[in-house]
Amino acid sequence: MPLGQLDLTLIVLLLLIILVMFSFADIFRKRRLFTTYRPIVKTELFCRKCDIKILRDFKEGDYIFKVTDEKCKKCGEPMIILAIYDVSPTKAS
Repeated sequence: MPLGQLDLTLIVLLLLIILVMFSFADIFRKRRLFTTYRPIVKTELFCRKCDIKILRDFKEGDYIFKVTDEKCKKCGEPMIILAIYDVSPTKAS
């Protein structure tokens, strides 16, 4: 193999190694940006009789306007689910 062709082969090989290194660095950088988190979901209960609202943790099976087994602490009426939302702190950009 002539000396000029060997130099060209080494340069191409070096460029490929650098390209692979930058690709891996980019993959790890993106992985850090897209970390998953477990949301903090709350359910807002409402008493139709005395207009009291209570906030509690989300339970499996909750849906909006569901009449729950939970009773109002003031009047004893069944409470309905008024809203379900995420209260997780957002990451500042």
